[in-house]
Amino acid sequence: MPARKELHQAGVAGRKAERLGTKRVTAFQKAGQLIPPEDQEPVPDLEAQAQTVEVAGNGRGSGSEESDESSVEFHF
Repeated sequence: MPARKELHQAGVAGRKAERLGTKRVTAFQKAGQLIPPEDQEPVPDLEAQAQTVEVAGNGRGSGSEESDESSVEFHF
């Protein structure tokens, strides 16, 4: 449970950072200035990434086996 709480807090912090970044970009656009590169990249959603990893890990045994999808080779 503590890990879930940490992920939730990270998600809250990420959304807050995204809102602040959006406000900064809007201010630069209104002022007619170029948007700095650090404000052009979206803030990653750590909570969603953790849920994706959690879902991908469920139901696949111990998780130590590699999927066939990751090692498919095409020969022409």
